[in-house]
Order: sequence, then structure tokens, then C-alpha cells
Amino acid sequence: MSVLINCSNLHGGGGVSVATSFLDCLSRQYFSELKITLLLSSKVHSNLCQLNANLGVFEKIIVEDIYGWKSIFANYRKYASDMKLMFTVFGPIYILRKDFIHISGIAQPYIIYPKNAYISNVFWGTKFKILLNTFLKTLFVLNNDTIIVEREKIKERIKKNYFLKNLEVFTVSSTIHSIYKEKKRWKNLLIPKKTRKINIGLIARNYPHKNIEILANVKKDLFDYFNIDSNLFVTLSNDEWKKTSLFFKKSATNIGSLLLDQCPSFYESMDAIVMPTLLESFSSIPIETMIMEKPFFGSNLDFMKDVCGKHCIYIDPFNSRDIAYRISEFFKLSEIKRKNWLNDAKSFVNQLPNANERCHNYMNIIISKLQKVD
Repeated sequence: MSVLINCSNLHGGGGVSVATSFLDCLSRQYFSELKITLLLSSKVHSNLCQLNANLGVFEKIIVEDIYGWKSIFANYRKYASDMKLMFTVFGPIYILRKDFIHISGIAQPYIIYPKNAYISNVFWGTKFKILLNTFLKTLFVLNNDTIIVEREKIKERIKKNYFLKNLEVFTVSSTIHSIYKEKKRWKNLLIPKKTRKINIGLIARNYPHKNIEILANVKKDLFDYFNIDSNLFVTLSNDEWKKTSLFFKKSATNIGSLLLDQCPSFYESMDAIVMPTLLESFSSIPIETMIMEKPFFGSNLDFMKDVCGKHCIYIDPFNSRDIAYRISEFFKLSEIKRKNWLNDAKSFVNQLPNANERCHNYMNIIISKLQKVD
């Protein structure tokens, strides 16, 4: 049977990482009953090539970047004319009509967390645009036969959504790519480490809800109130970097967008990862930080608690001095206490399914749906 796996709408952030990890694992599996065509964004394709994924096992590879609402005009049937099913690793995508089964991963934070800290703190005009956009996206989610989420708690939230409660929902747990446990595959980054300074970092896009500008104030407060000198590193595209404030540019060093094989080296060079986001539905950053045995400081909000439980040092994302205080308190701990905290967090991540198990879970859902129409 013919299947199209669609990643053409993924251009950065955690979605690219998940898609890359899934397809890298899939390239080393064998599903003789399926003819699989990949529709990849250039970013996902670059990551797979960098990892030397065995793309030759797939029926066809198509590289095309499709952005946002432009997917309304995409004719997905033309990419695999005989396909029975399309799997969009992370949607939604905006299909008006379809004659195939469509499965999509869903990680839209405004849909999953309609009441959130970000929307509560924006002007009414921006709030109206977000609510309208969220409503339209919710309607397009209904055009899926099945959706996949990363946590059981997110599934519970979806089932409470008036519009989505009757959709078929599967949970496939988030996990980390195997590269994090294979140091020989890491690509080096030249990030200096100075013994008298701590390196604070974050791998993130500069979306408004990511709230990254506050990190410049955190750096200042660490020095002014807690006598801790620090370096701040971020991973923004050139366009995203240009849009940051002058104060942020003076406070931070931008490493630029990273490929998957560069991410472990970034974490290794940091002393702490700080994620002051105001809204999220999934993120691999907390568990990647934990597996790299670095302290993770995350927003004291529901979505972070759903992912991290007790293995996060929770911060007030609106208060730079609180964030600086939490960081200073962690580094005041004895080396043994810090090590115990990091070991406990790493053990938590090691209990999650691995990337191969996630790949098999995705494929089992796909195959089960195909068998019902065979």
C-alpha cells in the first residue's frame, strides 16, 4: 500500500527534531507491505542528510517547503497518486477536501491550552487574531481521521475540547533521538567555557510566546543581585536575531540555527538551560536537557508540569529576578546535591520509550488504519 509521510510544513523548532528522529529510525526499519513517499521540508531533508539516513529505502523523496495556510492550495495527491493514507508528523495542515485517510500529530498550544499566560497578557487586537486563528485551526483538525499527541494529559485536554472530543486520539510519547547517547555522531560547536562564568542557553525560535527577551534581564539580575557572571547563548535564525532588542543583542551570543547533530554539543557547553516560555504543548528541550545532565529551569505553568513533573526547577516566566534567584540557589547547592538532582532527572528520561519504539508506535497506527480499509 502507498503512504505519504508529510513533513513539508516543518521549518524549525521541535517539530523538525521529531520528524528527523522518526524518519531516521524509519530508514533503518523494514515495512515490506508499504510503499512510502516522503514529502520533506528543506530543513528536515538537511537534517536527515547530515545524519546519513538511508533515504534509498523509500519509494520517493520530494523536497518542498509549504508554509502555514498555503497548504490549503497544496494538492497532496500529486505527490503520491496512489496513496491510501497520509501521515503529517505535526499539523494541522489545511486540507479542504481529501480522498485518503489522514493522520496528523497535533501540538497546537492554543488548542490544547486555550487559557494560557501568553494570551492573558496581550492586547485585545492580538488576542482576537489568536482566537480566530485557533478556531479556524480547530475546524481543520476535524478534517483528520485520527490525531496523535505526545502525552496522556494532552489527550485528556483534547477530549475536553467541545469540537474535538469525538476525534480518535492516540498517544505516542515524546522521546529523544539516539544521537544523544552516541557522542561520536555529535558535531562540534565552538562555544567558549570560562571558569568564572556560567553558560546559560536555550534552543528555541523567537516566537512571541517563547518570551526569550527576558533572558537578557536574567543575565543582568544574576550579576547585580547574586554576583554571578554569566554568558547567554541562543540559537536564532538571522531574521529572528535582527528582530531582537538592542539590549538583548548586547547581552546574548547567537549561535544560529542548529542541525540535530549539533544540539548535543550545544547542551554539553551549557551550565544551565532556561526556558521562560509562556505557552507550549510539547517540547523536546526539557528531556534533552535532562539526558545531557544539565539543570533545566522551566516556566511554572501547566504545560511544563505535564511534561516534567518534579524534574524541573520551576521559574516565574514574568519575573527575571525570580529566574536569577532560582539559578543562583541551584548553583549554591553542594556538588553532591546537584549531581543527585541531575541523575534523578536523567533516570526519568531513560524510562521514556526510545526513538525506535516511537517509530514503531507511529507505524503501528498507520498500518492498523490501512488494514481497516484494505
